[in-house]
Amino acid sequence: MSTIRIILAIALCPSFAFSQVGFERYQVEDGLTQNSILALLQDGSGYIWIGTEDGLNRFDGYSFKRFFQHGNDSVGLYNDYIWSLLEAKDGKIWIGHSNGISYFDPVSGTFKNVVIDENLLIISSYEDSSGNLWFGSAGKGLLRLNPSGEEVSRLVNHSPPVAPFDREGWALASNNILCITGLKGKIIMGTRGAGLFEVKDGKIQRYAEGKLEPFLATNEIWSILSNDEGKVFLGTAKGLGIANIDFSNLKIFNRKNTEGALGFDRIARLCFDKKDGLWVATYGGGLHHFDFRTGRFWNSRHNEADPRGLANDLAFTLLMDRNDNLWVGTWSGGLHKMSKYAPYIQTRKATSGLADYVLGMDVAHDSVFVAAYADGVFFGRGTEAPLPEGAPVFYALPTPPGIYVLDVDLGARYLWMALDGQGVLYTDKKLLKNPSWKSIRRIKGNPNSLNNHLVDAIKEDGHGTLWIGTRGSGLKRFFYQQPYGAPGSMHQYNFREGEPHSLSDNYILDIELDKKGYLWVGTANGLNRSYFPVRQDTLMDRFVRYGQGRINTIAISPAGTPYVGTGNGLYKIENENWVGVDGLGKEFVNSITWDHEGNRWVSTNSGVYAAPKGGALRHFSSKDGLQSNEFNSRSVALGNNGMVYFGGVKGLNIIDPQLLHAPVRPSKIVISSVTVNNQDEVGTSKEVVLDHNHRVVTFGFALLDFVNPEANRYAYRLEGFDEDWVPVGPDRRIATYTNLDPGEYTFFVKAVNSEGAGSDGLASIRLVNLPPPWKTWWAYAGYLLMLGTVVFIVLRAIVLRQRMKTKLALDRVELRKLKELDEFKSSFFANISHEFRTPLTLILGQLDEMERKGGGNPLIPSIRNNSKAVLNLVNQLLDLSRVDSGKFALHLATVPAHGFFARLLEPFEVLAHQKKLGFEASLPDEGEIILTDPAILEKVVNNLVSNAIKYNQPGGKVAFSARVSGKTLHMEILDTGIGIEGKDLPFIFDRFYRVEDVAEGTGIGLALAKELVQVHKGSIKVESRKGEVHGLGLNCPVAWRAFLTTCGQRKPWPH
Repeated sequence: MSTIRIILAIALCPSFAFSQVGFERYQVEDGLTQNSILALLQDGSGYIWIGTEDGLNRFDGYSFKRFFQHGNDSVGLYNDYIWSLLEAKDGKIWIGHSNGISYFDPVSGTFKNVVIDENLLIISSYEDSSGNLWFGSAGKGLLRLNPSGEEVSRLVNHSPPVAPFDREGWALASNNILCITGLKGKIIMGTRGAGLFEVKDGKIQRYAEGKLEPFLATNEIWSILSNDEGKVFLGTAKGLGIANIDFSNLKIFNRKNTEGALGFDRIARLCFDKKDGLWVATYGGGLHHFDFRTGRFWNSRHNEADPRGLANDLAFTLLMDRNDNLWVGTWSGGLHKMSKYAPYIQTRKATSGLADYVLGMDVAHDSVFVAAYADGVFFGRGTEAPLPEGAPVFYALPTPPGIYVLDVDLGARYLWMALDGQGVLYTDKKLLKNPSWKSIRRIKGNPNSLNNHLVDAIKEDGHGTLWIGTRGSGLKRFFYQQPYGAPGSMHQYNFREGEPHSLSDNYILDIELDKKGYLWVGTANGLNRSYFPVRQDTLMDRFVRYGQGRINTIAISPAGTPYVGTGNGLYKIENENWVGVDGLGKEFVNSITWDHEGNRWVSTNSGVYAAPKGGALRHFSSKDGLQSNEFNSRSVALGNNGMVYFGGVKGLNIIDPQLLHAPVRPSKIVISSVTVNNQDEVGTSKEVVLDHNHRVVTFGFALLDFVNPEANRYAYRLEGFDEDWVPVGPDRRIATYTNLDPGEYTFFVKAVNSEGAGSDGLASIRLVNLPPPWKTWWAYAGYLLMLGTVVFIVLRAIVLRQRMKTKLALDRVELRKLKELDEFKSSFFANISHEFRTPLTLILGQLDEMERKGGGNPLIPSIRNNSKAVLNLVNQLLDLSRVDSGKFALHLATVPAHGFFARLLEPFEVLAHQKKLGFEASLPDEGEIILTDPAILEKVVNNLVSNAIKYNQPGGKVAFSARVSGKTLHMEILDTGIGIEGKDLPFIFDRFYRVEDVAEGTGIGLALAKELVQVHKGSIKVESRKGEVHGLGLNCPVAWRAFLTTCGQRKPWPH
């Protein structure tokens, strides 16, 4: 081994470069507003804020929420050129930009512009213990805001100081305030070209004056940090300065000072790591790391050939998040994330002296041998120190040209190589400086040679035997020394049809020996184990078979248990049974090993899995620093320094198992968005109220854990709707609900990160889904009121109806009784009228006989008149009875109107003269013919004219007129009698109605007249006022058309 050590000692470099540290890049194509990153901040919730030359961004691990300038919008960002970000104690995000100062209120989701100056570029900010906010500008001095963010004090060089600073304390010598920080209770400012200043007791004065010269003279101080060990770190344009807390014992690191080898002087930002180091962003020199233990720097710079490196060397700002990931903002190169695991994972590939495609490997003492197919074999040496010093530098081993190496095995005496198509190549380990290569090949007809040159696997057992696995020709046992076989001889093992104890297949993929001496052979069709230990003087040819399918790799655990990697997951042989190992599912397993602590490591086609003893399965991917997610089978080794080596398709991975002890911190889970109807974002306050028009609500959420967001797992539940938690992956970080019933709900979400740690509590938001107006409590109260009203109305209607029914029933009874009574009355009047009429007729007849015989009794005329009056009254009663019974039929006849009325009125003229009344009659023209019932018309005229004369006073006047107009007879009777009061007018046509102050009359005449006129299809009305002329008007039809349905027979009136 001394030869190897000499070779490596000559070649090793004095320092190590992080040239192949893996970064995950985020640029405009990934959602950033712009690629020049000027400021970084992680807020209290865990969001990453990114200030660029063109807008502000907020990152949740999956997507960027972008904020742009909104011009004069009072709630929008005033300027997009963001240089400074600060989270105050109240949660507001203060933003320094090229037009002054603004802040973002996370509660309302709006911006407020506090200080606006078109020429004010804010490049630094700080909050002191009292809540005052300090802002440093480029060329405009220092600004201070009180805790409310309202009172502004500005301090500018060479101008009068502004309260609250004492004039005597004015000592600001530069208006370019590049950084502000707190140090030992003081506010310290770094300037351009004027050194350090402090604010103390209301005064500004130089800080550590004289102690840091000439280092700070004409220098730019961009970053100031201090640690718990009492050290101060100054990042400047002339390198890194490290001093004691009182700025004594200054030590400078820059390119002029070869000690420590800082690769570039212009420092933009400093940031502590979570171990024992300092990250240094240099503007033009990439990213540097300073190790406190060794006092040395390592550098990661831009490499065009490495898509996972820095996009350029203009590193401008740094942020170490709460999960220990490092964020690097570059000028014009975008944002870069270095996983917390990157310092534990290093890669080697063609750009660092190794090949990109790494297959087999082996380790002996502190040397690592790597098979790299067409590139031959490489070796390197690592020390016992952890990374990065423990990472070896590799060199190519001299090999014959044109070979293709599939596997390498470092035995007790030889270095063996399995070749693709060329058999086996080997050399004595003592001759590695100038190897003398020998080969094991196929020799036709020679049983002690290979059957073909396609060798995939080799394994030396340490007892003079090399096991050779071929592709299609089975297993060979090559004896290179005693005691088990003659040197140079071979023994063949094959699959034999029908023999269950032969090999299961002739395609050999891996070979392994366990501590008990059993040989394990992986084939294209299952696993085989030798029937008895091979460390004995026998040519055993019996195997026990396990499983089926392709065996990619075999590994023996520290406890002696065989593990098998397949294309369908990880398995082990336990109690002679083929048992699946939980956690990897159907992963394609390439290689397996255990570190010095007994933790299992497995490479797959989707990264590396670690199973810590007693812990949850952990997954690592290219985003954590691995060369790729794809690895090669049987390409694994455990270094004596504790490092785990995995070969992949893009180089070698060197993993420090200490990464399993890196702190795992729970992260906050947030509800990142609430959208309504798939378009309206309503904010993420503690309560969301939706009206009935909002039918769809969607909650977006994110675990603000940036280690491996794609491996985070979520579960959500809407209390009041979901019975159980709903699990979802990182690609489905939303929960949508539609057509929720009105009511109150609470949405909860929780998560588990890629390291198995649960989120820091639950995130929740209250949802109030208001009912439509017609389903509110007051609407239901209205409905209840209306229902009550309706019920009341219905019940009242039912009661009223029942009352009406009862009343109707009573009315029917009463009507029936009245009808019966009326019928009885009519019958009575008819009967009694007939009874009266007969004797009256006899009396009148006897009177006539007495007068005829010459009885000159003076009482006879009076008896006759009274008898006629009684007979007339009886006739009227009979007429009323006939009208009531409907037996009063019309008997129409054509009548000469003039002669008819002249005959009727002649007796009334005599009567009027007797009563000393004037009587006038206006009759129709001679020859006017009318159609009427002469008997009815006569009775009506007699009734009305006799009444007019009866109720008149001597000297009065009665006028009668009759005229035919068209098909109607109009009659009018006027008199100057006593008249009728207005209150009596509606009732004068009622039967038996009598006016109170009139003693005469029976109340039958007018009633009979009206009813006879109605029988004649006519009408009658009266007009009367007390003391005035009053009259009656009648209208009767006198044409056939009016009587077609009611007339009796038509006959002429006798002339």
